[in-house]
Amino acid sequence: MMYCPRCGTLAPEGRKFCTMCGMNLDLIAEALAGRSATKGLRSLLEWIFAPRPEPTPEQKRLHDIRSGVLTISVGIGLSLLLFLLLNAVAQHPHVDPAAARIIRAVWTCGLIPIFVGIGQIVNGLFFWRPLGRSEPRAHELLPPSVTMPLPSEMPESPTRLLDDIRAHRHDPR
Repeated sequence: MMYCPRCGTLAPEGRKFCTMCGMNLDLIAEALAGRSATKGLRSLLEWIFAPRPEPTPEQKRLHDIRSGVLTISVGIGLSLLLFLLLNAVAQHPHVDPAAARIIRAVWTCGLIPIFVGIGQIVNGLFFWRPLGRSEPRAHELLPPSVTMPLPSEMPESPTRLLDDIRAHRHDPR
């Protein structure tokens, strides 16, 4: 078992590529084993620092939802920690009762990330729309009965198809 150095995903033994980011794990295994270290290390560094492709709109939407779940989890943990810790401080006999009420209320600060996370999830589920997709694509407008021709049914060249269209358009019938 090894972890992908790019994204941290656990990969089973013998896997050639990372399932999350596509990293070449064979190359890393060779570099770790010391085989062709110079060439392998250079290729590894080029791969790691290569520009990554832009995520798809669906990947961005799912990232927003995952971020919301993570933010809610942090908020719950923070609220619980503050509640338990500051409740114990407020119960100390040397703490003024008026200050104890304020100390006990500080745990509510953990509600802020919870509400932020809820907002991220609501945005990802209901309000998220990729930019530039205000109009449906052409294939979405076609009725289900219309199908594209198979490659075997297409003319041998696109210019032949254009010639056929032009000939039909200028036909005097």
